[in-house]
Amino acid sequence: MKNVLFVAVISILLHGTARPCEYCFISEHGYVFDINRTLIRIDTRVQSFSGLTNSASLRDDLRTTYVTTFFTTNYATGRWGFTLAVPYVYRFQQNTFTGTPSLHYEHVGRVVSTIDSSSLESHSVRGIGDATALIRYAVLSVSDEVFASAFLQGGVKMATGSINARDAYGYLLHPHLQIGTGTTLALFGVSGSYGGVKQSIDASVLAGVPVHWYGPFREAASFNYDATCHFRLFPEDAEDGPMMILHVGILGRVSGKEQYKDAEVLDSGGHYMFFNVGFSFIPIPGFNIELFGQIPMIKNLTGNQLDEQFRFATGIQVSL
Repeated sequence: MKNVLFVAVISILLHGTARPCEYCFISEHGYVFDINRTLIRIDTRVQSFSGLTNSASLRDDLRTTYVTTFFTTNYATGRWGFTLAVPYVYRFQQNTFTGTPSLHYEHVGRVVSTIDSSSLESHSVRGIGDATALIRYAVLSVSDEVFASAFLQGGVKMATGSINARDAYGYLLHPHLQIGTGTTLALFGVSGSYGGVKQSIDASVLAGVPVHWYGPFREAASFNYDATCHFRLFPEDAEDGPMMILHVGILGRVSGKEQYKDAEVLDSGGHYMFFNVGFSFIPIPGFNIELFGQIPMIKNLTGNQLDEQFRFATGIQVSL
């Protein structure tokens, strides 16, 4: 029991969970400390948007909500780890029709009746999104009074989600309202951890580069990063449970310009940074419950884009 609890503490302290995008947050989940064991995770993230950034008209009537639930499995040997994540996506947007591209990317020439043009529009999509597979190799793994690890990681985000959602008039919805992106990304990055059983820090970077796409829209290349400090709140003795751990850090994403029909989308790209705070609760060894809140610190976006207000994330992890 002592060894199991000790491993559980180190796994949670050294491996943060909330990540800035659909494929970054799954890059770490205690591979090294759960050797030859399978980890099953269910993570749900809720994002709330209100209006548009950098817009002359604040568009306070615009409301958008994204809810994404990731079903993830991890497996690790001594130095190698593998992750497969499949998201279930629900996206909802509501606003008064103005003819702007906030709801459509085939908005030019869109014809609606006089009554409809002044009415509230609501659109929603749901279904399986773009799946992600990652592998990770430990180039450093030290387990002593102080623990240190460093990883190389790479993989692919697959274009498995649908990109054909349309409104009542048959016009395609905006790419950000689609279930998928239609873009296959190559993923690569590094991550590392350092600390002990009471406190630690970890950081990671993961880049995504488009290598193949179908349809008129192409997702942009992106650079994603995070750094998190972890503090064990209780118990004082690592041999006892249950356990509570505090996580405090930042996470962010820098992305380039998207493309539509081989032309740059002016209202795309930029930098988001979030302040991230949350808790992990381990009621019994091998079972972990997480809760995170994320608030934007930096919104440096190009053109008129959805203005994200906050994120809320939860997770449950079981070690088999």
